[in-house]
Amino acid sequence: MRHGFLLFVDEAGDEGIERIKPIDADGSPEYFVLSGVLVRTSSYHALKSAFASAKKIINLQPHEEIHFKNLSEDEKRRF
Repeated sequence: MRHGFLLFVDEAGDEGIERIKPIDADGSPEYFVLSGVLVRTSSYHALKSAFASAKKIINLQPHEEIHFKNLSEDEKRRF
C-alpha cells in the first residue's frame, strides 16, 4: 500500500464581491468559507464505508452528494 494523504476540500458561500448582503438584498453572502480535511490514504476505505453508512441513515443513494443545507434538522442530527 502506498503511504500518503488525501485532501478533501469544500467551500460554502459566494466569492462575488460586486454586491454584498445586507447592503444589497440580492447580493452575495458576507462570508465565503473554504475548509478541508486531510486523511491518510490508508484510512480511505474506512472513510468511504462510513460515508456510505451515513448516507443510508438519511436515505441518500451512494452516488448522491450530501448537502447539509438540503437536510432537515432531524436528518442533520442523525447524520
